[in-house]
Amino acid sequence: MRVQVPPPAPVTYFIRFDCIFMKKFKTLAIASLLSFTATGGDAATNFIGPDDANGVDGNDVGIHFSGNVTHHKVSELESVLDTININYPGTKRINLFINSWGGEVNAAHAAFWAIKSSPIPVQTINVGVTGSAAVEIYCAGANRAVVDGAYFFVHPVGMDIIEHLKPDSAKKLAEHFDIMHAATQKAYTSCMTLSGDEIDTMFRSEFYSRYIGDIEALRIGLSHDILEKLPASAASAFIYDDPKDGEKN
Repeated sequence: MRVQVPPPAPVTYFIRFDCIFMKKFKTLAIASLLSFTATGGDAATNFIGPDDANGVDGNDVGIHFSGNVTHHKVSELESVLDTININYPGTKRINLFINSWGGEVNAAHAAFWAIKSSPIPVQTINVGVTGSAAVEIYCAGANRAVVDGAYFFVHPVGMDIIEHLKPDSAKKLAEHFDIMHAATQKAYTSCMTLSGDEIDTMFRSEFYSRYIGDIEALRIGLSHDILEKLPASAASAFIYDDPKDGEKN
């Protein structure tokens, strides 16, 4: 879990919208590809769903979030959440499938509140690993599930120091850590039955960082259910690291 690093060089990323229409025994797929350049872009998103919102009414919609937690990818997540709430208001539930080791803590905090604020309830599902900053995103779910065998990694907030240090820099950094620590601890306290002291200990030293399996996650209230299969989706969005940009971590 870390704070923002300097943005990379401009790259091109893509958003593709695929609309699928079913007519008796024929399937017509219509796809349009939009490409544009954005400074520091590190995210790519695919969205697949019916042209008619009635095809989603009463069903679940899925969002698959994989790779690093960055500000650009969280902006994509916020955009997809708004799109679903506006264009598919009859959606029963949004399932956010997470497979991420984490990333930028401030981005995760923004994602936490975007999920919490969604008018359509969001269920977060750990489908592989949910670690570091991604755990805060997971905690935002109205219901939280984990697939059989998936696990979590919880450890202290970290910081990449990129500034020229001044005599009072250490004090300012300590204040910054305390603020981030308090915000993150509050999010974790909302989704675990562990005591405040136990959670505080995990965030005070890397020595006390923890890997948490599916059964343990259930025991401490981090997860509500262990799934044997993923819920079906009437429409899906996929948010992932831009393959043109490479891995950041």
